[in-house]
Amino acid sequence: MADIGLYGGALHVDGHLLPIYHLLANGDGFAHLVARVPVRRAPQAVACLVDAYRSRRLADESLQAFVRRVPEAELRDLLTPLLSPPSFAEDPGEYFDWEAGKPFSLDERGEGECSV
Repeated sequence: MADIGLYGGALHVDGHLLPIYHLLANGDGFAHLVARVPVRRAPQAVACLVDAYRSRRLADESLQAFVRRVPEAELRDLLTPLLSPPSFAEDPGEYFDWEAGKPFSLDERGEGECSV
């Protein structure tokens, strides 16, 4: 089981769809949501979380033990500068998924199993 996990999602921001990752941390054998991070900022968010662990851990403390000890709100606060995306007009690239040639969209996704 991983100590840090990501899964994709999307948020509506001023009429545009922003691709995001749900950043999860494992402190007790279960994934706990730390933050919803714009996709383009996910590498910095993971690095920020790992840096906090490296600089603030106790002697021989695992990442899971660190996540158990540090409140989720405190972990989220570390990521605050990365969580608010710019507007589409300020930086349209934030609204593109990795290696995509156009803004993020769910239009081509098709029907999900729940809609059948």
